[in-house]
Amino acid sequence: MIPGGDDKPDNILEKTAMDTMTRMKATELAGKDNNKESPLTFNRRYFATFLFYYIVEGSNNGLFSIFVPVFLIKSGLPGVNEPFILTLATFTAIPFTIKIIWGVISDRFPIGHLGRRRPYISIFIIICGVSWLALIAVLPVVQFLSIGILILLGILINTGAAFSDTALDGLIMDVTPAEKLGRVEGATWAMYSIGGILGGTLGIFIYVAIGDGTPVFIIFGLLSIACGIVVWILKEPATVTKKLDMTAFKRLLKGKRNWNGYFFSLATHLPENAVSIMLALFLLIKIGILSSGSMGLSLLFDENLTWYVLAFQLSASGGIVLASALLGKLADKHNRKKLFGLVVILTLIFIPLTSVIVVDFISAMIAAFLVGTALGGASTLTMTFVAGITQENPASTSTHFSIFTSFMNAGSNIGLALFAVLTGELLDAGIAPTAVYAIAFVIAPLLMLSSLLFVKGLPSRASASSRGTGEK
Repeated sequence: MIPGGDDKPDNILEKTAMDTMTRMKATELAGKDNNKESPLTFNRRYFATFLFYYIVEGSNNGLFSIFVPVFLIKSGLPGVNEPFILTLATFTAIPFTIKIIWGVISDRFPIGHLGRRRPYISIFIIICGVSWLALIAVLPVVQFLSIGILILLGILINTGAAFSDTALDGLIMDVTPAEKLGRVEGATWAMYSIGGILGGTLGIFIYVAIGDGTPVFIIFGLLSIACGIVVWILKEPATVTKKLDMTAFKRLLKGKRNWNGYFFSLATHLPENAVSIMLALFLLIKIGILSSGSMGLSLLFDENLTWYVLAFQLSASGGIVLASALLGKLADKHNRKKLFGLVVILTLIFIPLTSVIVVDFISAMIAAFLVGTALGGASTLTMTFVAGITQENPASTSTHFSIFTSFMNAGSNIGLALFAVLTGELLDAGIAPTAVYAIAFVIAPLLMLSSLLFVKGLPSRASASSRGTGEK
């Protein structure tokens, strides 16, 4: 419920300023492998379509991370507590963990004359939209739904989003001239972030205002379906100048340097999504909007709920942007390993501090900002290390980046599962909910310490190819 971020990972924190910056670097390199002249005339129609798609997809992500937990709590579904929400997030995020599979399918298996991108984009984003609409059918009996049904619908929605998004990434690479690729990627990631914040808060606003979730599911279901239709106004290249090289792909799965990077990416993301979700719940509990007890989470009052959620998201986003901007510049000039050590120290301080300092709305805003700074700093340096390694394989930049992304999302999912079990055991043992959050906020940054086992094998500074100098 606090914005975050990943190659469209399962939470919005991954879609922050640093994710944008590093993705731009990666895609610009990959774009150099394409013809200098695009086989199609790239124009505003393509650009507008890409922006429309990503603001809708960002909204889908925002609905899951922000609106759905509030909807389930307010709807009266029994047993909705912290472990329930973390478990739901764990399973529904699986499609993003295996995005590399969607990329291989899109690259290797075109669908006849329809192409290798548009059919997958269209079919799967429509599946996403239809799944949102399917939720309308279960609204009358939402109080009786099992978590299994909710997980199934969530997996359908996120499979549609993850597969179509991966194919659209490929289409952007196929049709965008190399000299415009960085700007296009930057704009689409910005739209994803905006959609993530506005989609979730708009959903809450409508739901609280009229007391019915039906319009929310209709609006975003139809928007997703519209994306699947609009994509057909675009054209794919008649010939593809670059196909997936399986030999190069296998090479990316070898070598100590690569695997250090993969496990480092996984380790740094272990606390990310779990902390984001638990922080949002904790802040709402501390300011008296939610309560947590033996019967689960309950909404005490919903007056100004939308604005509280929006305020916390914007505050966390401010921390993310600050960390991304500052560390992004420092990482280009200074030793990245030392900077990462500093971020780990800040994370060990800022996240546990949350359970101590939050007593009112202002302190909750400060806590959101501090946690956003810590997680944003970790994400920034992780992505910087990743960009440095992928730049060493310019012929496979996009594929290499997607492997890292899969490990990042896997780390987030493992963390969600760990904290779902942990919070469940602690609550069952009769420990007070606020104490459970305090324990979780101490353990979460400790998980990041495992990343120090792998940082030694990563590049300390930008490579010569990325900096334009001979310095290593």
